[in-house]
Formats: sequence, C-alpha cells, structure tokens
Amino acid sequence: MTLCFLKRSADDIIKKEMKSCLIFLLSLPLILGQLVLGPCPKLQEFVQDLDYNKYSGKWYVVAQSRRHPMRALECQTVNYTQNSNGLDVEYNTAKKYLHMKNFDGGLLKRESGKSSGELSLFLPHFPQRLQFRVLKANYSEFAVEYVCLPGVFNYTSSVTLLHRKPQATLQNLELALQPLNIQKHVNPHIGNPLIPVNHTNCNQ
Repeated sequence: MTLCFLKRSADDIIKKEMKSCLIFLLSLPLILGQLVLGPCPKLQEFVQDLDYNKYSGKWYVVAQSRRHPMRALECQTVNYTQNSNGLDVEYNTAKKYLHMKNFDGGLLKRESGKSSGELSLFLPHFPQRLQFRVLKANYSEFAVEYVCLPGVFNYTSSVTLLHRKPQATLQNLELALQPLNIQKHVNPHIGNPLIPVNHTNCNQ
C-alpha cells in the first residue's frame, strides 16, 4: 500500500515537472518573440536630420490612429522639450478627459549611432520602447509622426497628425498629406485609420 502511494506520488511529481517544462517551452516564443518576430518595418522616407529645437513646443493633435498609446483622445496636445539626447514628451488633454489619459509623458531618445531623426519612445510603466519617426515636418505649421511597437506575431503601428494651431482639421491638410500616402505606414493586418481629434469645448 505504501509502495503504491509512493509510486503515485513520484508519478505525480514527474508529471508536474513535465508540465512545467512544456509550459516553459511553449512560452519561449512569447519571451523571445520581440527579438525575432513581428519587427517594425524599416522606413525609407522620414525626417532624418530632425531639428529638436525647432520641433520643440506645443502641438495640437489633429488626427491619430486608435492604436497610438494616447488612443486619439479628444482635446489632445503634446509638448516637446529638447534635452541632451532627444526630447522630453508631455501629453495633455482637457480636464474632462484626464481620467482617460494613459500616459502623462515620456522620453524620446536618439538611437545609438543613428541620425537625429531615429528615435525610441520610452513611456513610464511600459515595458517596451517604441520606434518613433517624424515622417514630415515643416516645424512652423504641421508634422506627421509614426510610432511602431514590435510584437510577438506582428507589429502595431500608428500615425499622428500634428499642427501648431488648434483650429486645423484633417480636411484642410489633405493636400499636404497626399504625397505621404499615410495608409502605407499602417500595418494592413490591423485596421488602423486616422481618427479626427476634436478641439472644441476643450476649456471645460
């Protein structure tokens, strides 16, 4: 009786160990996947010599992909401040939308050995850095940003359209945006159209 009990106990332990090993092996693609699967595409056209000083200041978000960390939040603004190796980022919105804001800010850091336009976005309490590129900018009026998060099976990309004035709309910037063909910068496997961001009644 005792021998049978000990045999069953040993079998149970072996089964548990095998199960743990199997779970670990199945988890490896998830653990290592960020390195080998779903990398962000290499962009050919973006502002490589980004001028941090000119890019600094307040921008109004005119339109944004839903999969951006700020999720096309209404009355959204972003403020950039130049630092020694990139830009400090501050996200803002109207008081009534503060409870929906995921992040207060972050850090844009120049990638090692890369041009000033090749940046990584670091967000607090977020475990992974995001690829950040400015697709187009004339500094005094509008800019188009691209953010990409590499994934286990696929990457997630988003585009943000910025303007220095709150009254700018997606419609009155369409001519300037046409040569960019923004949709090509969005992962076709993840529906991600640009969503207009409203800036009316933002003082409430």
